Amino acid sequence: MIKYKKILSDIIQGKQHWTDLKPELSRYNIDNREAGIKDTSAGQIFEVFAKYYFLTAPEIDGLYSDVWLYDEIPLNTKAKLDLGTVEYGIDLLLKTIDDKYIAVQCKFKNDETSKLNWSSDKISNLFAYCPKADGYIVFSNCSSLDKVSLSRQENFTFYSIGHLLEIEANIFTNINLLLNNSQPKEKIFFNPKPHQQRAIDECVQWFTEGEESRGQLILPCGAGKTFTSLWIKEELKSLKTLVLVPSLALLRQIKNEWSNQRKTKYQYLCVCSEKDIDKDNTDSIVTHTYEIGGNVTTEPNEILSFLNQDLNEKVIFSTYQSLPRIIESIQNTEISFDFIFCDEAHKTAGISKGVFGLIHDNKKIPAKRRLYATATPRIVKESLKKKLGDDLKYTHDMNDPEKFGEELYRMSFKNAIDEDILVDYKIVAIGVNDLQLATYIQERKFVDNNISLDEVANNYALDYVMNKYSANHGLTFHSRVKLAKEFASRHSKLFKKTTSFSVDGTQSTSIRNQILNEFKNSSKAIISNARCLTEGVDVPTIDLVYFSDPKNSKVDIIQAVGRALRKKEGKKLGYIVIPIYHTNNDEVENSISQGSFKNLLQVIRSLCDQDERLQDEINSIAFGKGKRGSKKIDIISSFDEEIDSLHLIGFEEKLRESLFDQIIYKTSNNWDIWFLELKSYIETNDDYPNKSDNKDLYAWIAQQRNRRKNGRLKSVEIQKLNSIDFAWNIVDYKWDKNFEEFENYSRTNIFPPCKGIDSIDLVKWYRYMLVNVNTGDALSPEKINKFIQIDEKFKGPASRKKWIPIYEDLISWKIENPNNWPQYQKGNAKSRESKLYIFCQTIRKRYRENDLGNYFFDKMTELNFNFEGKTDAWTKKYENIKSILEGRKSISANEIGYNEYNWVYRHKRDLEEGKLSEYQSNKVQDLNLDRFFETWEQTFEKLKKWFNENNNLPTRTTHKDFNSWLGSQRGVYKNGNLTEIQIKKLASIGYEMEAKGNEKKRDRWLEMYENLVIYRKDNPNRWPKYNRSDSKSRESKLYSWCLANRQAYLGSKGDRYKPLKQFRVDKLNEIGFIWNSKEDEKTWEESFTEFLENLNENRMIKIPSMIKGKRNPLYAWWAKQKYDFKNNILPIERINAFKDIGIDLSNLKSSGRNGFTKWSNKIREIALFKENQEHYPKAGKDKEQGNLYQSLARTKRAYQNNELSAEQIELLNELNIEL
Repeated sequence: MIKYKKILSDIIQGKQHWTDLKPELSRYNIDNREAGIKDTSAGQIFEVFAKYYFLTAPEIDGLYSDVWLYDEIPLNTKAKLDLGTVEYGIDLLLKTIDDKYIAVQCKFKNDETSKLNWSSDKISNLFAYCPKADGYIVFSNCSSLDKVSLSRQENFTFYSIGHLLEIEANIFTNINLLLNNSQPKEKIFFNPKPHQQRAIDECVQWFTEGEESRGQLILPCGAGKTFTSLWIKEELKSLKTLVLVPSLALLRQIKNEWSNQRKTKYQYLCVCSEKDIDKDNTDSIVTHTYEIGGNVTTEPNEILSFLNQDLNEKVIFSTYQSLPRIIESIQNTEISFDFIFCDEAHKTAGISKGVFGLIHDNKKIPAKRRLYATATPRIVKESLKKKLGDDLKYTHDMNDPEKFGEELYRMSFKNAIDEDILVDYKIVAIGVNDLQLATYIQERKFVDNNISLDEVANNYALDYVMNKYSANHGLTFHSRVKLAKEFASRHSKLFKKTTSFSVDGTQSTSIRNQILNEFKNSSKAIISNARCLTEGVDVPTIDLVYFSDPKNSKVDIIQAVGRALRKKEGKKLGYIVIPIYHTNNDEVENSISQGSFKNLLQVIRSLCDQDERLQDEINSIAFGKGKRGSKKIDIISSFDEEIDSLHLIGFEEKLRESLFDQIIYKTSNNWDIWFLELKSYIETNDDYPNKSDNKDLYAWIAQQRNRRKNGRLKSVEIQKLNSIDFAWNIVDYKWDKNFEEFENYSRTNIFPPCKGIDSIDLVKWYRYMLVNVNTGDALSPEKINKFIQIDEKFKGPASRKKWIPIYEDLISWKIENPNNWPQYQKGNAKSRESKLYIFCQTIRKRYRENDLGNYFFDKMTELNFNFEGKTDAWTKKYENIKSILEGRKSISANEIGYNEYNWVYRHKRDLEEGKLSEYQSNKVQDLNLDRFFETWEQTFEKLKKWFNENNNLPTRTTHKDFNSWLGSQRGVYKNGNLTEIQIKKLASIGYEMEAKGNEKKRDRWLEMYENLVIYRKDNPNRWPKYNRSDSKSRESKLYSWCLANRQAYLGSKGDRYKPLKQFRVDKLNEIGFIWNSKEDEKTWEESFTEFLENLNENRMIKIPSMIKGKRNPLYAWWAKQKYDFKNNILPIERINAFKDIGIDLSNLKSSGRNGFTKWSNKIREIALFKENQEHYPKAGKDKEQGNLYQSLARTKRAYQNNELSAEQIELLNELNIEL
């Protein structure tokens, strides 16, 4: 075979297509008996070509581990298969990666239209001389096989001229390189176009970051759906993939296209059968299983075996019709697909879809992700839904996210055209009248009594349009196969310069490919068909589609139109042509054939569904030039000028205008006209109409909100309304408008909106929000939080805004009177000075009542304002401190008193941070406080010595000063003011800067868990109870720990506890932990009994918070009952128990509440907060904590100014609150 390899190497040089190579091979296939010349070496050369095809073709890459010409087959393999040393009917042997053998017979003939014969062409030898082979291939340039050969369909593949015509130029290049012992070129991969990359990113993000398991990909015909799906599959790293298509032709096509561009190696199996394909589908493409190539089966055992193979990646290409075989193969197994790609997904939608609807059932076909891809989503109309009633459950609607998922990515015709993915289009309605036809027929002397005028009109119209628009390649659609064939035959006779073909579904792939190849290479040609070229199968780029007969299916129309929009070099427009046969009358109703006019309307309506530009253009004309409901629209200019996408040719002017009016009237969308009116209103008024402004539009807007709420608003309508930021919730819209005004207000104001100063509407809204913040009933937490985030930045209540001009006047007055403060003028109460005096007194009063606020406190402090009036408390305190410090070389809290030491320390810090007034700063500097304080290193050395002596870190009880100093270091650390050496020194005694981490928390939890396990071993019949006499006992601590875990698990404490981790739930379940303990119920009953004993005769509640310096558990229990009632989590039986003893929780009132009682209750709340949170309240976004913080701050100020009573100080000491 070396000789033939050399010949092939020579003749394949520079060839890029089979049509280039075939003439060269024919020169080696000569049988001229007269001249005595015979050469049959073309057959051997073709065998070599076949070998290198199987080595380089990307669609079979990875299928075969070995490819041998007959003489190259190893002897042991020949022996295994009972093959002789001489070749009889077997030219090549292929070995698959799973050790199966495929016998190949090659047949080359000069006549590529010929049919191979079982006997004369010795096809029978292929099966007879290698019966042990697992599969068989006939590799030929002939177009078909005889019936006997085709009867051997099991494990049989026929590579015909159709396959050879599909071989791409790069394969010829690689065959040439291999023939010359060179490495083939690496595959050139396509890069996703921008719109494809967006689709990939959106789909992958939805599938990986969200919880989507189903989704839709909507791309126009010609936008690259097939490769986009492959790239999505690769991005998702799917190991088990199922690809579903509605026909064998599409299966073959997508299998080959994926193989050509795949970046990962996968093994594939084709699951399909000619028997399963719907034969009633008029003129659908028929592809035979023997034409598909690769492994083809419908046997469930083989499918299951393939899925169970130890392969890295597996792909099943299947028809929807063969889904029952896949379901049968995987039932009662754990097999689940990672990714299912449903091509032409509109086929799975509609009513009673049979096998096509099986893909929606995840129980029958388990999958992690499903992607439904189509150019034409199929939606069930609202009117049909109403008619179906209970039968609606048997429909599959692509608007149903439960079955099809959300639209992950959608590209409209408009976007595809705008992004230069598709060319734009022109709808050409061509009119042909009686007179024109008569003249035309007479001129050509065309006589055929069996042909009607309408039929001749179609051929005439098509040729006229192709010439007018320089469209050289046209595709015509007809209602029946017979009409398509007759049209093509008639056209070839009428217009000899135009090559005419017809195709139908019954033709083999090879015949069809030959026709399409010749069509592509013709300078001017048409192909006629019924519907076999509507969808799926690749067709050479065409300039024009021609709808000879009406098409009722919008899906078919759009799929057909997509053929005309695919790009090619130099192409600017695709033409969509509809012929209209008419008489010379002026009126459309009388003149135009109803069938042809309906055909035009159906095409326009179908395109309006896909291309919002066309619908918008029609609607704009209807909205701008006619009233809603009128049957005529007054068109001033010609039709061509009105709609660029639409041309009427061949009509008289009056008839053309009449036709245009009918088109506008019958294709405009009433909903869109209302939408345009709403859009216009919003653009003019920047708001929505109320009932009095525009009653009808107001009602239409309300209707859209209700339709969307009920799921009856179309997705395209939702998208249009979203494009103008439509307010779906009018309450939210008004709230957002008010909030926006409030937010803008907050940028320039330091106090809330104030009545008499600001907008009354804004003031009302602000007050409404304050009420809702307190009740929390009417608004969502998100809205309340948004409001609070702004409101808490204000420096005080709204009424303080009225103080600003008075304060500014006070500043002016002080500039004029620097040594005096305003005094009340008895004879003139309305004088400026009297008003300023009253203001100052108001400030002092608010200050004494702890109700001044920081803003005006700071502002008045800047003026050195004396908040106490005649008594300067600060100066008095200062003088006292000064006398205490005289003569001392050191100080401590024990030596000079805690309060005095705290005053010194705080003022030293405030002096360093510049927080003191100029007067205070000068005074404190005179005290020279630096002499009393050690350096950081000195303090640490003392602490270290104490640590070494006690072998532990100081606590508040073991060494208060050291504990306090250590605690302050964390704050210094967080502010970045600790050196690395200081951090290491603190770490050397076991003091870490970061708060205790999750690991320590886990260790503490496990420690308590082990204690509980031990307790249960010792007490197998009970769980820990709370010991009221000893709250720190082991059993009490275990009880509290168990209770905290229950509350975290049941979520009964809101945000106080984080959700219980599954690890902890599992550990507790191991010991039979009771999550809703009956012990809790008993404890409540016991506490309730104790509560009864503390009520007096008048049912007054007198429960002390502390008993002998310790926290009273009953006080905490009573506080919890009130808290649970307030938050609607107290069980009804407990509420009734309180009612039975005369206590109505909803009407609780405090009795005898005076100033001390109010203050003491706040202090107890602070003590309880500190005990639960292990820190004092802090300022921040938490309003409740902020209120406690303010109360504590006011108490501290009063303490510093010696304003607290002995009773108050005693309570503070009792509660261990340090000031």
